[in-house]
Amino acid sequence: MVSNSHIIELISKINPDVFRLLNKDIFTDLGGRLGSVQGAVKNILSPQYEQMLKTLMPTVLTMSPNDPNWYKKVANYWNSFGLKIPIGGIHLEIGFNFNINDTSRKEAISELIDIASKNKISIKTDDELKDYVLKNINEFEKFKYATPINVEQYLTWIFCLGHREVAKQAEHINKSTKIHLLLIDPKDIEDTRRSQHTLSVEATRKYLEIIADRSKVIDILYVKGENASKLDDLDADAKLKMFADNNPKEFLTIANSSTLITKARIERYCVKGILRRLPNTSIIVDANDSGVVVGNTLDEAVAYFSSEAADRVAKVKEFKTRYSQLIKN
Repeated sequence: MVSNSHIIELISKINPDVFRLLNKDIFTDLGGRLGSVQGAVKNILSPQYEQMLKTLMPTVLTMSPNDPNWYKKVANYWNSFGLKIPIGGIHLEIGFNFNINDTSRKEAISELIDIASKNKISIKTDDELKDYVLKNINEFEKFKYATPINVEQYLTWIFCLGHREVAKQAEHINKSTKIHLLLIDPKDIEDTRRSQHTLSVEATRKYLEIIADRSKVIDILYVKGENASKLDDLDADAKLKMFADNNPKEFLTIANSSTLITKARIERYCVKGILRRLPNTSIIVDANDSGVVVGNTLDEAVAYFSSEAADRVAKVKEFKTRYSQLIKN
């Protein structure tokens, strides 16, 4: 048997204030509480998780799924579920133990081995089973081929995923006033940190490559939404550097776009009043005739400018002429 540990943290959204900490003998519950709510119970009792519960909960309830009281006991368990969350939160182990000779999963593992062999993948050891399941099997199907290291903690995590009071991602923590708990995956945080570092390095390299090309610097700033016509070289470089540092992903997307020049051209026309966006929308129209829609988005406007249709070619030429006349004056 081999194990693959995966720890998730469940923490309270708000840390206890100083007064409560100083008076912890009076305020005994300084953390939070994960309780039973209708939506979470309904979710975990849904058909989606029926097989999972039948496979995993017998060890929790010490009862067979064939028992006539099975469904009642399972429902009672989740309807009365309660878990105190102490200061600093708790760890939930949601990893798995892998045993290729697990007799309780023999049929499922055999079928998986057959599927893998058809793709010329050999599964003969616990490690090979682990690698294949982790890479190819949906998170909520893994229980068919492996045993959770901690069944109760794994099921608690599943329960949290359908719980209205638990944010599944940090950016959702303020999505609702009902949310008071947060799931944190340290692995995701580390992966994100590494990804951000890689993006930052790539963005810096791209910036250093671009600053020698003044037209490209200006084009990127226009597409970002800057009126670059008012910037000298120093200001333009500073804004571009700030953009690359603060939002490397968007910077690289714009800088590497194959339609950058056309996008910048369209944004120039918008700045000069040849084109305009309808209020509170991304729709780009002819500033002289809002009935002429160039595109519902910038990408659609690019397609308009690239079209070989005679009417569109004529209109794009008209835009160019109007723009040329404006910048001469």
